[in-house]
Amino acid sequence: MSMDYRIPDPNKKITDKLVLDFARKSSDEYKNNSLTVLRDNGDSYTVLVTVKDEKTGEVTQREETISREAFETAVKKGYLKKQ
Repeated sequence: MSMDYRIPDPNKKITDKLVLDFARKSSDEYKNNSLTVLRDNGDSYTVLVTVKDEKTGEVTQREETISREAFETAVKKGYLKKQ
């Protein structure tokens, strides 16, 4: 069985919305926040999310997984930038 590439990707809308939501959460209002790629897992990345609370100044870190497709879309659309 082969894929018909003329049929639009049914997950594109979902992926674009997730990328946009992610970008909003890591926008300029959270400029002290960062995302660091720790590992390339093939179809996803393990990232370290660093968040600084604006009121208290407390910095928290957590590991998360983001799909390669969502990550690459965020980079292409300019939501994520290299430092």
